[in-house]
Amino acid sequence: MSDATSGASALELHGIRKQFGALIALDSVDLMVSAGSVHALLGENGAGKSTLMRVAMGLVAADAGAVR
Repeated sequence: MSDATSGASALELHGIRKQFGALIALDSVDLMVSAGSVHALLGENGAGKSTLMRVAMGLVAADAGAVR
């Protein structure tokens, strides 16, 4: 890892909430990805993995929380 990327966050999600009607897909989700790192997002079907990635990419707006 180079000095330019050490400790730097490439993506931060704080308190993400997404609801579709009565279904709460994400509730107070936090995720921090450091620059230069590799992560895997694992979970059961319907756990909200795709919804979280869509929020992170800006394809879906979160109902609450912040994306940096």
